[in-house]
Amino acid sequence: MEGVFTIKRKSSYPGHVIIDLDFYYKKYRIRKSTSLTIPKECWNKDDQRVNRKFIDYKRINRLLEDWENLIDKIIKEHPQGLTREQFINFLDLDFEKMSVFKFIRQQTAEFESLGKSAQRGFYNSMFLNFQGFRKGKDLEFGDISVLLLENWRKYNNKRKVSGKAYEGRFKHMLSEADRLGYSDPRNNPYKLKLISSNKFHKKQKLEDKEAIPSEQILILCNSEFPFPNMNEVRDYVYLIYVLGGIEPIDIFTLTPQDVENTRKDTDQLHFYKRRKTSRNLPISWENIPRAKQIINTWYEKRKEHQWLFPKMDGIKNPTEDKKLWDSKRRSINKTLKNMAKRLDFDPNIWNLKSIKHAFAKEAESQGVSEVQMTFALGHNSDAVKGFYLKRKSRKAAVQAGAVMQEMAKTIEEKKEP
Repeated sequence: MEGVFTIKRKSSYPGHVIIDLDFYYKKYRIRKSTSLTIPKECWNKDDQRVNRKFIDYKRINRLLEDWENLIDKIIKEHPQGLTREQFINFLDLDFEKMSVFKFIRQQTAEFESLGKSAQRGFYNSMFLNFQGFRKGKDLEFGDISVLLLENWRKYNNKRKVSGKAYEGRFKHMLSEADRLGYSDPRNNPYKLKLISSNKFHKKQKLEDKEAIPSEQILILCNSEFPFPNMNEVRDYVYLIYVLGGIEPIDIFTLTPQDVENTRKDTDQLHFYKRRKTSRNLPISWENIPRAKQIINTWYEKRKEHQWLFPKMDGIKNPTEDKKLWDSKRRSINKTLKNMAKRLDFDPNIWNLKSIKHAFAKEAESQGVSEVQMTFALGHNSDAVKGFYLKRKSRKAAVQAGAVMQEMAKTIEEKKEP
């Protein structure tokens, strides 16, 4: 049968359309939704099939063929003819059901086949946690409700497990199921904003983050410790704090070549690619005396080495040598906690990541705009993207660097309490 499908209706999912049955039977026009949702560009109008651009095209095309076979069957079994209402009543195709567990397993297998081992691991850990919450009982996508998600949070809270990462992956999985047509976007609790994900998936408000008081950081940075490794970690803390809340991994992957290039740069800014977002970000140490002193001291000691700081020795690439990098990071955090204990600070809140949070709180208290702060911290957001697309990227980066540099000077001038 030819010409039984149309894609005139738009889906609630952006850029997607719904495949509908729309054909004539005798003098009647028969119209019925198949509930199949695809990206508009994936529809081939000539053969009325989904093309290979759509990841799940085989399943959709098989269902479309089932619809055509069902229509032919109805016509053959009722040669005497049917009314429009009778024909529509017979159009009841039993769809292939895709359960939540089955879909997660399918996605995990796909990540593995594509060599995305990290993604596969993330999905697998989320699946094991969700499966434990469900006690092994599978469910349909239509069963996912606000109450179910709230109970999942309570389950993790009771077990003292952070549900942040798990819920983020579950939300991503649900969006994929919507995109592939396995679930209805109109019933997605996250898209309908029936459940808040601020605590788990979006940026928390700065005042809710557990940040180290800036006074304590300044005391630590101005202290002398009896062991060289502690004084080395103290330098890391200072650089992370005054250089715009730079990501620790981006400090540790500085090279002697970076220092040389910065000296040649007329803006006295070092531009580096943030490892998390691949965005070019500026850091400046030339006009911050102590930061410049720390960088130059290590440069003179290490200009023949691969990395500027000795903690990176033995690591060729932090991404590839992840286990070794994680081991070194844990060692630094352990040293940092011991330093906090010596100063009678709470060691539980001291780690490399919390230094960034401390910087963010300090920047907020000094009136740094959210857009500038977000850009400096290296996060992606629509607001930042919209703000900086209107300007040349390097000029915008210099502007952000200037704001952070001004704030760093203020921090430098603060006296120890």
